[in-house]
Amino acid sequence: MPVTHFQDGIAERRMLDVSAEDKGPVNPAGQDLKSVASALNPAVIPQLTPTMARFALPGKVCVVTGAGRGLGYNMAQALSEVGVRGIAIVDVQQEIGEKSARELSEQTGVDVRFYKVDVRDANAVQQAIADVNEHYGQVDVLVNAAGIADSNIKAENYDVEKFRRLLDINITGSFLVAQAVARHMIHSQTGGSIVFIASMSGSIVNYPQEQVSQPPPLRPTPYPHPLTPPLVVLQRLQSRRPPTHQIARRRMGALQDPRQRHQPGLHGHGA
Repeated sequence: MPVTHFQDGIAERRMLDVSAEDKGPVNPAGQDLKSVASALNPAVIPQLTPTMARFALPGKVCVVTGAGRGLGYNMAQALSEVGVRGIAIVDVQQEIGEKSARELSEQTGVDVRFYKVDVRDANAVQQAIADVNEHYGQVDVLVNAAGIADSNIKAENYDVEKFRRLLDINITGSFLVAQAVARHMIHSQTGGSIVFIASMSGSIVNYPQEQVSQPPPLRPTPYPHPLTPPLVVLQRLQSRRPPTHQIARRRMGALQDPRQRHQPGLHGHGA
């Protein structure tokens, strides 16, 4: 695979050896290196600037799915460093989930609990969130980070059952956890934050994930390809929209012309 590196405008090219038989993801050195979490000193909070204070979550309780390892763990680690008093790690992998919970608790003193839950199991999800609420007395934040990309099979050869499983975990699972948490937030009338983690693969290609295909080239018609990711569709449609100042100028001119005052699209009903 060709790699081009630019430094001071000068290109340096080299070839990266990639085995034709290796269909797994590229694992760069240090991708899963862990750093030790540091607890937030409560005495520091009153000294924070208003902007920095917005990043502190003193006394909050957070649920993080898929936090046994990877980005989910990093998100749980970040929460443990901003003053939360409780973190519930929800993951299907028992050993790594318990290890991550133990490490965060030892490093920061935060009350961390681990729940072995398959997010596709609605009853298990509801029971886990109910226990979180009973133990901590509240649930303030949910980070839905559980998700899989379990194969590098080309889309045209992708197994139907694998695809259903992927959707069930990534989409249905996220909904089930969000629904369970939202019920407790609504019941307590304290509100909260629910965060969904998506993938950049929705708009770009992550080599060598062959199940993700490059969006089709831009066409002159405003109607996109049915498989084009929604974000790409939005970007393309926005690129066809005239600049804001041109739209404003047209509307101002139309408002000054009595013949055009009642035309659609001039008063916020379209562009």
